[in-house]
Amino acid sequence: MAYHRIESETQCSHIAVKQESSLEVWGREPRCSDIRQVQAYKRGLQRGIRGIEFDSQVIPDPTGHPHIASWSGERLGILQRKDDQHDYVAIKVFDFKNLQPAIERA
Repeated sequence: MAYHRIESETQCSHIAVKQESSLEVWGREPRCSDIRQVQAYKRGLQRGIRGIEFDSQVIPDPTGHPHIASWSGERLGILQRKDDQHDYVAIKVFDFKNLQPAIERA
């Protein structure tokens, strides 16, 4: 199954380049939650929309939400990551498509 994220403040072009090179998608705590999780929309990205598209062998959490997939917890395939400021969870991905290339500024 394909998943996607739409370009946003947290899914910006330089993050997409990092995801493409590492073949990992990371996530933090969503609003109003203290559970770190990777989130994405189910299905591929619509034509003409900027974002990323990917697939993963890690099965999403059984949330029952019809349009959003999430990956969380301490289970097989959920990776623990950290940068200078935050803790994250991540999943390995494949068939990654970066559909939000950097926009040249004049």
